[in-house]
Amino acid sequence: MVADNASRLPRQQGKEQGGRGGSRQEESSGGMVGSVMEGAGDIASTAAGAVGDAWDATRQGAQQAASTVADVAENAWEETRDFMRRYPMAALGAGFCLGFLMAMAMGGPSLLGRSSSNQRNW
Repeated sequence: MVADNASRLPRQQGKEQGGRGGSRQEESSGGMVGSVMEGAGDIASTAAGAVGDAWDATRQGAQQAASTVADVAENAWEETRDFMRRYPMAALGAGFCLGFLMAMAMGGPSLLGRSSSNQRNW
């Protein structure tokens, strides 16, 4: 019986050591999960920074484009106003021509006294 107990003792110690070895394995896998989580956090942080930088660049580009459009529109209006002051008769004639063309586009030949039955259907 003593020999039988002695033969069981090393097996039990092996199981105990295996249990401790399992905890080491659990510790190492827990450390691996932690490092994977940390790496994922770093990647997410880097991606968020890149998105923030892209947003800032897009916002600045849109502001520059809006500023440029506003400047061009302001210059065009100033030049048109200056032209109308220098050449009032030409501006008046251009206004009448534009008005006539718009009326023709909206009302068609009926403005000239033609009936709509002679009008072509496109």
